[in-house]
Amino acid sequence: MEKLPDLKQLSNEAKEALIVELWQEIQKLSAGLATYEPCIRPISQKN
Repeated sequence: MEKLPDLKQLSNEAKEALIVELWQEIQKLSAGLATYEPCIRPISQKN
């Protein structure tokens, strides 16, 4: 999704579908981020 659709134009069902789609994307991105977190050291430990 490049751009958020006009929410005023969406039906309740379409809004629910959009929420589910965005929630699934957040879960996927969060899981991907979790795989990189152990690789990242705090700035104070880099020197």
